[in-house]
Amino acid sequence: MEHQATKLDIQIDVSTTTGYAAIQNNIPIIHSLTVKNTTDEMLENIELRIQCEPAFAEPIRFLFEHLKPREARRISPIDLKPDHSYLSNLDEAEKATVSVLASSGDQTLTKVSHIVEVLAYDQWAGSRGLPELLAAFCMPNSVVVDRLLGKASALLSQVSGCTLHGYQSKNREHVWKIISALYSTLMAENIQYVLPPASFSSDGQKIRTPERIFDGRVATCLDLSM
Repeated sequence: MEHQATKLDIQIDVSTTTGYAAIQNNIPIIHSLTVKNTTDEMLENIELRIQCEPAFAEPIRFLFEHLKPREARRISPIDLKPDHSYLSNLDEAEKATVSVLASSGDQTLTKVSHIVEVLAYDQWAGSRGLPELLAAFCMPNSVVVDRLLGKASALLSQVSGCTLHGYQSKNREHVWKIISALYSTLMAENIQYVLPPASFSSDGQKIRTPERIFDGRVATCLDLSM
C-alpha cells in the first residue's frame, strides 16, 4: 500500500481477492474506508474518488463539505458497481489496483492504493477468500444436470421401482438407493479424472461447469462434487 504524508489519513479495508462469485453474492470489495483530518485546522470541500485499474468496477466519489480538526469519518461498506461483462468473461486471474484519491479543489491531498487479485469467472479462491463461496459454483439448474437426473431416475425405477423424490419418504434405505443410482449414472458417462493444481489446498482452483465437464469428459473431484 502506498501512503503519502498528508493532512488526511485514509485507511481502507479491502478484500485481497474478488471475482464474479463474490460480486454475485454481495461480498463488498471495500469493507470500509476511514478518512481523518490529522491537522488542527478545518478542511473544506474534500472529494474522495475511488477507482479500479483495470476497471472491473465503476469509479465512485464522496464529497465532504468540511472535516473538523482531528475529525474522522467512516464509510462501511462501499458499494462499487461491478462491470459484469468484464468479470464474467475473465478467463485468468489478474492483479488490479483499488485507489482512493483525496483532493480539495485543484490540490491533491493524498492517495492510497491497494492490490486486489481479481479471479477468473470460474475460479474459487479457497482459503484466501471466503471458503463458503464454494457453494456459488453449484449449478443444479444446468441442463446437463437435468439429463443426468433423468437417466438416474430411469435406472432407479428399473432396479428398485423407486423415484427421485429426495427425502420425502423419510426412509434412509431409499436415500442410499438414490445416491447409488446417481453414482452409477455418473460412472456410465466415462468421465476421466484429472489432478487439480498443486496449489489446491491454499489457493482453491478453477471449477468446471457441468457443460464443460461433458464437453471435455474430464474433471477433478471438486468439479464432480459441484
